Amino acid sequence: MRTFFLALLMCTAASVSAAVPLETVQWTPDSAKPTEAGMARRVQVYFLVDYTEQVGRDKYWGLRDMARDPKIASKFEYLHFLVAVGGAIEQPKEGDPVENWCKGVSNNSGLVRAFGGDATAVIVLVDGNGRITNISRLGDPNKEKKDIEALASTAKPLVADPSQFPLSCKVPLADLRVGDINRSMKNLKKAGNDAPVFVKLLTDRVNEMVELDVALLNDPATMAADKMIALNRLNGILAEFPKVPAASAAVLAIKKTKDDKQLANEQTAYAMLTSYIEAMKKVSAKKAKDVQLQWIPGITAKFGGTYAAEVATMIRKASRLDQTDE
Repeated sequence: MRTFFLALLMCTAASVSAAVPLETVQWTPDSAKPTEAGMARRVQVYFLVDYTEQVGRDKYWGLRDMARDPKIASKFEYLHFLVAVGGAIEQPKEGDPVENWCKGVSNNSGLVRAFGGDATAVIVLVDGNGRITNISRLGDPNKEKKDIEALASTAKPLVADPSQFPLSCKVPLADLRVGDINRSMKNLKKAGNDAPVFVKLLTDRVNEMVELDVALLNDPATMAADKMIALNRLNGILAEFPKVPAASAAVLAIKKTKDDKQLANEQTAYAMLTSYIEAMKKVSAKKAKDVQLQWIPGITAKFGGTYAAEVATMIRKASRLDQTDE
């Protein structure tokens, strides 16, 4: 147990297969830094906000209320993200209510434009299966909360039952709530004799998550898009927890996917979508719509019926690409 505990302390979160690219995001000093297993199979809520506009900065206060909502943000089924581009996020003051979200900044406004065109703020919802289900402009908080809550049944988070964990592990458990396994392991040192119990509960659940994805990959009835999502998630979890008991079965399941032509098509389509997002990070606001119109119709036309085409259609709607300029 001690050896495995030390291995956990060494796990890193340099790269996660998030629905929204987080590689260039710099997490704020008070923020959690989510890891793959910490994010997996949770409803993920991404707020992408352009802080170069006052309208965008003003959105922050309403979003804080959502991050404090005990019906949503404090539950393990959900994981909230705030990514502010072009500005700094105000730090909470002593005595402020607890906010359960991961906060980061990016200097590239193209991230917001990639998902919402000329929108100042965008919400991206991902269900517990890892699928993006909605991309829209931030608007009605009540509707957005309902949309988030509607996805709860799809979640199978790392912590299914918080009451199973020892009371002495309150702090590391709070770290898991915001997806930060690294910070959780560091704070676990203070749990004393209860630390091994925490580690066992955690690693048993990680192994179950690996088994779920192995079953998806081995099931002939699994749709190619779902296989792609499961494959990305599985690779990420195994990179973080390479020695779980189900690892060998996972390696075999991954190898079997190499000759899957439908899966390969989904991966090619999603690679094109990823290239579009990267391209949007390099263009000015003035040229953004033109670049979107070069990419989005091409993705939907060339890869119709794929998950990437579904996401591209959501982006088209959120970006209002079909509206003519006045």
